[in-house]
Amino acid sequence: MKRRALILASGAYAALAAFNVRAQAPKEPRRIGWLLPNSVEAHKGGISIFTATLKELGRAEGRDYVMDFLSSEGLNERLPALASELLARKPAVIVTSGSAAIGVLKKATNSVPIVFATGGDLVEQGFIVSLRQPGGNITGMALRSELQDKLVELARETLPGSRRIALIVDDSDLVAPRVVSRTQNAASRLGYELKIVRVIRAVDVERAFADAVTAKSEALILQI
Repeated sequence: MKRRALILASGAYAALAAFNVRAQAPKEPRRIGWLLPNSVEAHKGGISIFTATLKELGRAEGRDYVMDFLSSEGLNERLPALASELLARKPAVIVTSGSAAIGVLKKATNSVPIVFATGGDLVEQGFIVSLRQPGGNITGMALRSELQDKLVELARETLPGSRRIALIVDDSDLVAPRVVSRTQNAASRLGYELKIVRVIRAVDVERAFADAVTAKSEALILQI
């Protein structure tokens, strides 16, 4: 949550930069588009952080900007149509989350700034050229699957006597197979019994935690 909060706050700065680049003394509020993988309600915490940061920057909703929210409600096949609808409204910047939405937006526009909270390995998925010089119109937090090794190692360092670890992973994310594979390899190397709990768009988190508890997991890695 802290990572997403940081990126969403940074997204507010990106939105402000887009406003400044696109016009001198705008006569009407700039439009911020949101393409959400889950319901608006599910993202209300991040939206609050975003708007609070814009307020700190001296921008008021209604006067300086308006926001459009479109949600695929967990159905990735709806994303292309929603992206087209959002772009037709001429947003100054688009905020999103997840590899599927980023991929759709990348194909739909190479000019409107895209800010995301999570997006998997951006280079491997072809969203950017490199982390050092990304280029293009996409920015946000890259979750590299290579970090899974470090997360498992950190669990061992924190709880040296632990033997069972659980991974809760969003199975709808394009990077899920790599995350699972690397976690399995690291867990095997460190002598862990690994429990993999799969969820779709984080809509069944309570059940996932219950499964991890039933498996008597002593450490938990979240990738949702």
